[in-house]
Amino acid sequence: MSHPLEALTPPQGFEFAPNAEIEWRWGLLAASVLMLLSLYPQFHLWVNRGEYSRHAVAYNQGLGDEVAYAAYINALIDGRPRR
Repeated sequence: MSHPLEALTPPQGFEFAPNAEIEWRWGLLAASVLMLLSLYPQFHLWVNRGEYSRHAVAYNQGLGDEVAYAAYINALIDGRPRR
């Protein structure tokens, strides 16, 4: 039986770069772009509906349980708790 740490050792000829710089800006840029894309439907609702969209939640229909969750949240906002 081999030692458990032997599986963690790098293969022969592989060298680590201990002083390598990680360029975080590309990861932060990608995360920011994805965040803005995911928030776009809600911003669009707020801008186009104005005061009429107060307490409204934007969701994508047909993707899992978002429809049921949005109905539940809207019922709570309207003061109709779950029975």
